[in-house]
Formats: sequence, structure tokens, C-alpha cells
Amino acid sequence: MYAVPTSGMAVASLICSLAGLFTLGIGSIPGVILGHMALPETRSGERSGHGLAIAGLIIGYVQIAGWLIFWAFLFLGAAAGAAGG
Repeated sequence: MYAVPTSGMAVASLICSLAGLFTLGIGSIPGVILGHMALPETRSGERSGHGLAIAGLIIGYVQIAGWLIFWAFLFLGAAAGAAGG
């Protein structure tokens, strides 16, 4: 019996998503893309690392959602301030 190799895309997904913590979320975008690319090959058993791909997706999506909420509040606050409200 031999060990199934780990998916490089799954590892890269997790690393990019974690790097997004230090790059204002920019690294989370490739993290999500790589996570989606890694899912089929890890789900089929061709490569291991399914959990790494899922972790990269979760971390990436949480960061993207957080930044979208931040910018929405920033723009809404600026619009309310400009309108005198």
C-alpha cells in the first residue's frame, strides 16, 4: 500500500487564505479559487487534502464577506454623513 499524495492546490488554498489575514484579504481571493479547483481531485480520492481545501475555502470566504461588510458600512456611513443624517 502506498500513500496518496497531497493536493498542491489544497495546500496553496490554505496558505493563500491564511496570507489574506496579513494582506487585507487580497490573498483570500486566490485561496477561494484554488480551494474550488482542489475539491474535485480531493473528493475523488486521486489526492488527499480535502480538509485543507475546505479550510482554505472557509477562511477565504469569511475574509471576503468581512471585507465586503466593512466597505458597505464605510460607504453607507460616508453617504449618511454627506447627506447630513
